Amino acid sequence: GEPRKRLPKSAKKRLRYERRREKRKEKKQHEREERKRKREEAQALPAEERQEIAGAAKHEKRIRSREGRAQLREDLQRKLAEGLRVAVDLSFNGLHNEAEEKSLVKQLTYVYRAHKCSTASVSLHLTSYPSEGDTADLMRDTGMASWVVHRHEQRLAEVFPAQDVVYFSPDAPEVAGELSREKVYVIGGIVDRTKRKNDTLNAAKEMGASCVRLPVREALGHNKVSPVLNIDTVFSAVLRVLEGSTWVDALRELIPARHGNSSGFTAPPGVGAEAAAVPAAAGHGEEACWPGDGGLADGGGGGGDDDDD
Repeated sequence: GEPRKRLPKSAKKRLRYERRREKRKEKKQHEREERKRKREEAQALPAEERQEIAGAAKHEKRIRSREGRAQLREDLQRKLAEGLRVAVDLSFNGLHNEAEEKSLVKQLTYVYRAHKCSTASVSLHLTSYPSEGDTADLMRDTGMASWVVHRHEQRLAEVFPAQDVVYFSPDAPEVAGELSREKVYVIGGIVDRTKRKNDTLNAAKEMGASCVRLPVREALGHNKVSPVLNIDTVFSAVLRVLEGSTWVDALRELIPARHGNSSGFTAPPGVGAEAAAVPAAAGHGEEACWPGDGGLADGGGGGGDDDDD
């Protein structure tokens, strides 16, 4: 017979991803059925016995919660030591008004939540981290001091050599390709309702670093949409690519339909134009990885103000 055609590498990755997703669906369905069965069994017991079982279950849940938090912290420490380096450059903070400062901090909390829940191994850095002022106060109030991340009061150029840095910017001519462990991928910590041009591109040029853009318009299939993304959306796209997605598929899933996504894709989870060369590593999470509807910056509700990526 005819020789079997070999699938391209990207198709194999996607196939593996789909199989993993199906297994997760089956596992969740089994867990739902098991919970239902236990509830029905409990309802058939005498009231006194039901109370005794409920008390034991609460105690076990408290123990599991403590163990879960310890495991989560251990996993985050491992990611910090071994993961792909991703930095958020907070040196633009002087450009923000009060509302934009609040939005910045909110988007950083979304970044950290996605980081905790992802199976991708990322070493997260915050550069130009403020030690005083309104933004520093907001960060302390949010509990950022307890986050398992690298905090640097120094500017980006003082922390990483320029030849290692790849800056994400919507104004860059080159499209993002494969991710490399040798590089540091930088997201501009900008929240800007006026959509200033070239801030992150100029920052990369000034430092002498590489600069790439995410394929937003390629993903959505038209040029009418703004390529400017929320900080947490860019970070989530990086996580999805590390998990085996492509840039195009990740963006199609992360950008909501109201922003011009007519591809038929909706928000989370991720599949994914260029596949990542960096393998994913096991992770652990306690809460939903995607806290809001994210996507393109639009100055709308929920802190989703315009920002630079």
